[in-house]
Amino acid sequence: MFASRTPLRATDVAIRVAIAGLALATGYIHLGLGGLLFTLNAIGYFTAAAAMIVPLALAARFRWVVRLGLIG
Repeated sequence: MFASRTPLRATDVAIRVAIAGLALATGYIHLGLGGLLFTLNAIGYFTAAAAMIVPLALAARFRWVVRLGLIG
């Protein structure tokens, strides 16, 4: 259920925190714009930020997909 414990470097943690922070900020902006489409976008950004931080095995396995989606 949980991802295997691999040692994380300080740079890995900093990059994940930065990505999650930017995703949360973008989600907050979309939430403030109103409308159904912007609200759904905000929920997607909040979910992507959580997927970057949560140490679940499924999230860890497909973290590259989350990164690719946030880049797009």
